[in-house]
Amino acid sequence: MLNMTVSKFHRPRFPGSILVAVRTGGVSKTLASQILQHFVSDTLGYQLDLFSLDVAEDDASSKLKKFLPETRDIRFAPSMSQLMSDPSLSIAHFEQVAEILARPGSLVDFGANVAPAFFSWSEHSGITPSYGQLQPITLVVPVVAQSQSVGDAIAMIAQAIRFVRFLPVRRIVIVYNERDGEFSGRIPGYAKLKIAERARVAGIRISSIVLPLLESDIWNAVQMFDMSFAEILGSSREELKVRLDLPIIECGRGRNIFRNWLQKAVEDFNKVDIFP
Repeated sequence: MLNMTVSKFHRPRFPGSILVAVRTGGVSKTLASQILQHFVSDTLGYQLDLFSLDVAEDDASSKLKKFLPETRDIRFAPSMSQLMSDPSLSIAHFEQVAEILARPGSLVDFGANVAPAFFSWSEHSGITPSYGQLQPITLVVPVVAQSQSVGDAIAMIAQAIRFVRFLPVRRIVIVYNERDGEFSGRIPGYAKLKIAERARVAGIRISSIVLPLLESDIWNAVQMFDMSFAEILGSSREELKVRLDLPIIECGRGRNIFRNWLQKAVEDFNKVDIFP
């Protein structure tokens, strides 16, 4: 049962770490991170520090930080092509992530292509003897109904299993995001992903949730204004009308649709148990 009471005076740290990661870009990793922050912090009442790890050509804030300003950005100075050609450029940044994972209560949102490099680095760096016992990890893998995304999700799970001696992944949750349509056997690799979901390898529990397409009237507008979930839920129809410049009926209906969609996502995450 969900613990809906959040203490204002005592917030225990989430007992472990959460990595939101897959090689593919544009599969709503940031959205999954927002849902997890809402679930873990706002619903369950745990303290959860947020981090975004990505390459950057400039000093622009990460997408997650735009929605949740408390996010700490760990931004690579080089481009991804430079990073792939010279992995040594990543060492200082990956060391910061290792230090984060050595203490409980952190969520790290990985940019596209960064997670595979970090998993490989964990082996070559001798991460466990160097940083001590890392916190048990829940790996959240978002995927959309496209063959490339499905293939990358399979590869991410395989990599987590391969490097489990170095990164203590104890739980994998696949988030089937229906943004691009429903999943079916017609998508190459989907059957293989479902087989992986039912497996229990190296002591890792694998489960999944389905994230239905969100058809809220206000969703595109709140994305443009970088509104957090707390801001959406805490705003009246009148406040949304002024901020989003939309009819009040659309604001009220859109907020209600969003609230119901988010509540279902929270209930589904609660059922699969994200605690590593």
